[in-house]
Amino acid sequence: MHDSKLPMKTYMASLYQAQAYRNLNSFFNNLLKIHDLKQSEWTFLGILYDAKKTNLTTMAEIMNVRQPMVSRLSRQLVEKGYVRIIKYEKDSRIRYLEMPDMAKRKVENIETELRIALKPSLKKISRKELTCYTGVLIKLSKKM
Repeated sequence: MHDSKLPMKTYMASLYQAQAYRNLNSFFNNLLKIHDLKQSEWTFLGILYDAKKTNLTTMAEIMNVRQPMVSRLSRQLVEKGYVRIIKYEKDSRIRYLEMPDMAKRKVENIETELRIALKPSLKKISRKELTCYTGVLIKLSKKM
């Protein structure tokens, strides 16, 4: 175990990061499976929900992935009824993504469900610790 008075060794930081990732990954996958969604699809939907309307290029940039992955995710979500692809009138090569109202309501419900389910797991973590943790995640998500 780690003595919090000493700086954490890199291998222990790696171990804790991997364990936290696996725990959160398993948690979200189990809950999203009920809705026939994967984490990558859930991330895509959340970004689109916040953006209201966006294109594939912008979505790839935000998610920091290549265009083919965003194209694949958008096709999967179109098939599931979560996303519509709309061709730009002035240039048919440009396509915009948007969510039907039913999909927006479903995303809102799933978000609420996930937050409620996550709450008991976070009860030993203060708001300050959680805010600090998410701030660190945001910083670490940037290329090092």
